[in-house]
Amino acid sequence: MLRSAALPALHGRPAWEHGVRFAPMPGQMCQPRFSSSCSTPLHARDRSRHKVSAASSAVQPSLASEFVSSNGERPCAARDYATGEIVLEIPDSDAITRADAQSIQALEPLLESRSELVAIALWLMHQEASAVETLARPGEGRASSPLLWSQQRLDELLQGSPVRDMVVERKQALIAEWADISKLISEHDPAAFPPDKFSETKFIEAMAATLRSVFYLQSAECFALLPQLRDWDRSGEKGAVVDYDSLSSSVIVRADTGIKRGQDLVLRDERPSCELMFALGGGTAGQDVDFLEVPASLVITDRLYGLKKEILDSVGLGVKQMFPIRHDSLSVQHLAYLRLSRIQDTAQFAKVNFERDVIISVENEYEILQLLMSDLRARVQGYSGGIEEDISILQRGDAAPEEKAAAKQRIAERKILLTNMDGVRQRLAPIRGIPTKAGMQDPNSDIKEIFDAMESIPALPSKLFNRLRDWATGKDDPTWKK
Repeated sequence: MLRSAALPALHGRPAWEHGVRFAPMPGQMCQPRFSSSCSTPLHARDRSRHKVSAASSAVQPSLASEFVSSNGERPCAARDYATGEIVLEIPDSDAITRADAQSIQALEPLLESRSELVAIALWLMHQEASAVETLARPGEGRASSPLLWSQQRLDELLQGSPVRDMVVERKQALIAEWADISKLISEHDPAAFPPDKFSETKFIEAMAATLRSVFYLQSAECFALLPQLRDWDRSGEKGAVVDYDSLSSSVIVRADTGIKRGQDLVLRDERPSCELMFALGGGTAGQDVDFLEVPASLVITDRLYGLKKEILDSVGLGVKQMFPIRHDSLSVQHLAYLRLSRIQDTAQFAKVNFERDVIISVENEYEILQLLMSDLRARVQGYSGGIEEDISILQRGDAAPEEKAAAKQRIAERKILLTNMDGVRQRLAPIRGIPTKAGMQDPNSDIKEIFDAMESIPALPSKLFNRLRDWATGKDDPTWKK
C-alpha cells in the first residue's frame, strides 16, 4: 500500500551545497546546521603553513596501522571493531577548513560572502598544481564526478535522470561563481593567481575534488576536507560516522555497527542517490532516505485560483511546488496539494488537511491518482532502455565505471517510480467507477452495453415477425375492420 509521510525540512543554501548531509554521531541531532564560520578548537590554530600535495590523498602510515588495503584501493579492517569503537583518528591539522583559506593573505579578498565549500576549493587551487588533479581523480574502478563529464556524456548516460539537469544547473552556478571570483582577481593582484592554477576549468575540478572528500563535522559545525577518506565507500544504510572530537583535537571515524576483520570500511552518508551521484560519482543510498522530486502546481486559469493560493500561502507552499517521493511513500503534503488543486466546489475547502491523509471525495481522489499515475509513467518512459539493460551493464566486465554508476543510478530511480506506481494502483483499486457530472459511473458501462446489444441479436427476428403479425391482424389498431 502506498504510504504517506511527512515532508522533510529544506535548507536554503548554494546550489552545489544542496543535499550535503552526513550521518551524525550516535545520540546527536540528525539535521546539521550549516554555518559559514566556527569558533571551535578546530579553527583555533595557525594554518598558515598547512600544505597539500599529490601524496596527501593517501592515508598516512601512522594513521593506517589498523588497515589493510585490497589491491591498494578500498581500505578494509585488519581486526574486529565493536559498535562505537574509534576506527581512525585524523589530527585536526590534517583537516582542511575555511580557516585554511582565510590564513592565506592572497585569498582574503576572494572569500568574502563565499560558502565554505568554495573557500576550501580556492585553498586547494592555491596548493601545488597537481593537488587538484590528484584529489579530483577517482580511484581505480570508480566513476569520476559528473561535473567533469562532457555534455554529450551526460546526455548519453543520464537521459531521463534528474541528475543530468542537476549537474547542468549547478555547473552553470559554479561558472557564474567563478566569473565573480575572476573579476575580483583582476581588480586586486592578477600576478598572485597564475592562470595555470586559477581558471574556470581548474575551479570546477577543484569543486569536484572538494565534493569528493569533504565532510560536515557536526560537533564543529563546519565542513572539512579529509583527503584520507577519499576512497572509502559511502552507504546510507550502514557504515562508520565521521565527526570532530574536541577532547583529542582530532577528526574521528567511529564504528556505527560492529565491523569484522577483512570487511570493507564504509562511511555512512545519508544523502539521496542523486546527491551521491553528483558529489561522488555514485554511492549506495539508504532506502529510507532516497527520494526523487516531482512537481505540482495550480492551474492559473482555475476560477478558484485565488482562494487556493491563499490556502497554500497559509501553509508555506507556493503555486508551483516540488515534492519528494520515496520508496512506496508519498508525503501527506503532496497528496493534500494535489487534492486542493482539483477542487471545484468551495464547500470542499474545509476538508483539505495538510497534516493527515484525508480524502476530499471519491471523484477528487480518482482524478488526482490518475494524474499522478500519468506523471509517474511519463518519468519511467523518459529513460532509455529498461532495468534489464541496466542490470546487464552492471554485469559487464568491460563497462566503464561511469556507465556502471549511471546504470546503478537509473535502477535506483526507476525503483522509486515503479513502487509508487504500484502504490497508486492499490489506492485506485477500491474506487469503483469513473467521475462524471452525474456522479460515479460504472467504468464497464460501455462494455456492458455492447454485450447487452450482442445478446439481444438472436431475438431480433422473432421480434420482427411478432410486430408484422400484430400489424397484419390489426392488434395495434383498435379501429381495424370496424
